[in-house]
Amino acid sequence: MDRKPELEREILDLLSDFAPRIEVAEDAYQLSVSYDAKRAEVVWPYPLHEVFFDFWEGDSKVLSESFEFYEGESDSELVEYLGSVLNRFLTNTIRVHVQGKVLKTTELQYQQGGVWQPVF
Repeated sequence: MDRKPELEREILDLLSDFAPRIEVAEDAYQLSVSYDAKRAEVVWPYPLHEVFFDFWEGDSKVLSESFEFYEGESDSELVEYLGSVLNRFLTNTIRVHVQGKVLKTTELQYQQGGVWQPVF
């Protein structure tokens, strides 16, 4: 895998408040960020197809989630999206909200101004 120093630098700069670490393993980037008792680990193959998130509070995994990045989206769009998702998770009160009785959907949410919003 060819590393993209510009992409790495942009991510490290954007997330500098959260002690970011980027590693490359096989054909994927691995990003770790933390703030207080929360941390997130993000893995994505390059070239980009799908991004995988693990969210933690202390030693407990809160949620694992993934999303697909569409063909043609830029590295800048990835950086912007990662920054907003990770910032919402790390700096706000969060909860895992489960909807439905038979077909359950699980959503990671953060609280802002007394209102719960999706992290993604």
